[in-house]
Amino acid sequence: MNSTQKVQPLNTNLSYGPDTAARIIGIGRTKIFALLRSGELPSLTIGGRRLVRHVDLNDFLEQQMQKPGSKLSNSGNSTSAKSVSAT
Repeated sequence: MNSTQKVQPLNTNLSYGPDTAARIIGIGRTKIFALLRSGELPSLTIGGRRLVRHVDLNDFLEQQMQKPGSKLSNSGNSTSAKSVSAT
């Protein structure tokens, strides 16, 4: 990269702690830790801190939408799951 190129900031974090991940997808702390323990939601540990990758949250939600009986509930007309984003 030369000096005239600007670095574009990321629009989202690449990973989150369990509490933040739970809040983003709208589940409780106990449930997120159960998902992490079971391996249903992957995580990694860096320096003793457990992290959930943004892409894994998206994948998890997509998998949940594929389960029988699942449906997306929102006020729009969309029937497909949307990516999660941190607020």
